[in-house]
Amino acid sequence: RSWKDRTAEAEGRGLLPFPSFPFPPPVPLSPVPPLSSARANNAPGGREHRRLPVHCRPGVSGADAAAAAAAAAAAAAASGGSVLGGGGQADAEEGQCASASCARPRAFCELFAEVGPVPSIIVDREEKFVEEIFDEAEPTVIRNTKAVTWPAMSKWNPEYFIENMEEFTVHASREPQGRMHTAAHPMGQLPGVRWLRPWEDVVVPSREFFAASAASAAGGGGGPYFYFFSNLRKLPALLQRDVGDTLSLQARFRPTMEMNVWIGTNGTGSPLHYDVAHNMYVQVSGEKRFRLFPPSDHLRLHLFPRVHPSTRMSQISLDAIRTDVFGEVSGASPMEVSLKKGQVLYIPPYWFHQTEVVANHSISVSICSESPQVDLREKIFLDHRLKLPADITVAEKIVAVVAYIASFFSEPWHTDDDDDDEVVLGESERADCELMRSFLAGMKESRFRTLLADTEVVGMDQATRKAEDTFKEWFDPIDRAGKPPGSQTGLDAWKQGKVLLSKYAFLKTSNYRYDVVQWEIELMNHFEDIITLILGNPLVIMQFLEIMTSDKRVVSQWCLL
Repeated sequence: RSWKDRTAEAEGRGLLPFPSFPFPPPVPLSPVPPLSSARANNAPGGREHRRLPVHCRPGVSGADAAAAAAAAAAAAAASGGSVLGGGGQADAEEGQCASASCARPRAFCELFAEVGPVPSIIVDREEKFVEEIFDEAEPTVIRNTKAVTWPAMSKWNPEYFIENMEEFTVHASREPQGRMHTAAHPMGQLPGVRWLRPWEDVVVPSREFFAASAASAAGGGGGPYFYFFSNLRKLPALLQRDVGDTLSLQARFRPTMEMNVWIGTNGTGSPLHYDVAHNMYVQVSGEKRFRLFPPSDHLRLHLFPRVHPSTRMSQISLDAIRTDVFGEVSGASPMEVSLKKGQVLYIPPYWFHQTEVVANHSISVSICSESPQVDLREKIFLDHRLKLPADITVAEKIVAVVAYIASFFSEPWHTDDDDDDEVVLGESERADCELMRSFLAGMKESRFRTLLADTEVVGMDQATRKAEDTFKEWFDPIDRAGKPPGSQTGLDAWKQGKVLLSKYAFLKTSNYRYDVVQWEIELMNHFEDIITLILGNPLVIMQFLEIMTSDKRVVSQWCLL
């Protein structure tokens, strides 16, 4: 039987399935109401999830809580007082949310009528359970793992780190949730474009780290906000020894990619993003809240482009969601959990997650194991590049890119009879033009339409207009001719796309198959890479997608070339 079945059975009888549970003490799971019929067909990842109404106070809906908060704010303003009491916490009755967990993300409470809980299981720490959890690929809170026996569980707190680490190298950010930023990506190197880097690395004494971050969070903003993370192996040997047996939380037959330590104070955290590894996130001290979304929400969550410095990250801030720009997000299916000391949260590949410290501090260890998706992405997409002759014209390059992309829509995507989630490719020598047009439209709308709303960059408007003019110069001769220039280059590009698909077909039989959503995400990433590689400017991706999705004549002529 699965660990979920065993946990449910034991808790149904008011028992724990295993006698040894030294730390932390068991906490009974709250009863979960049945799945709402109105949401039954919108379950994350195609699986049925039970859902709880989100609230800022027990029994209060998000809309009611927002109205109550607005009334409280008006009353405070009229009396010359403040909504917040001392230390940044709400002057609340017992059972109400503190400001860190309710007032700051009120937009989240208002927007999502329902937020699902993360399933919780209790395991026998002496048995092997990781592969079963990895195979299910669903976020899960795991209790009674060997992590509860780590010396770190009783030692690690701010005072212990102050005693044993003289200083920290931290991200100092203007915002509580520092944005991911890697300037090495193509959009990070555009001439005339200046990125307002959201953080900088600074060295601070450990005592100052905890004191300054806590003061900034308690003061309601202003920063800088300090967030520390480091590979476990780079910490002093004493601290490394405090982390005991980790093998039971690692993949059995794949390498561990990294083990990192994360330390933050109230209000700090990481933005909404996805990773491709299996992530076992161990809460050692304090408390941290996770908000998670299934991979199937990737279009609603508006990923930054693959070629953007903030790749793999959502353009949406859950603390202040701009519904005028990102209205589709209201249809997403969030889950939420506050991870407490001794608990482990499993985050599957491609699941979006945002974190926030909701206690005065949080200390965590993440154990990331290589997933089959990591291996498949490297062997299929990262090792494959479209190769063209050096002496061809720009028009021929555009034709080659279109032919290459079209080849991916010549083999119908359908699911295996034995597994509804896995992509199996059919065979055809003609592209499905409408499928390609629809796919590229989703890519344009979700990743590129909203880019100019980004406030962390200067000069993007001018650079985008220049890219529009450049692409127009390239495309006008083709448009006037009324048809794309037929060339051997386009046929060669089509065949190269077929080679990649054949490689996928071969590898999937012995390794792993993408599910449909993972395939969509990686294919969009790959198309961005190819367009940038061949046409030389990542900003022309927007113009390329505009032509391919707005002009049916172009699509019908080009994808059948």
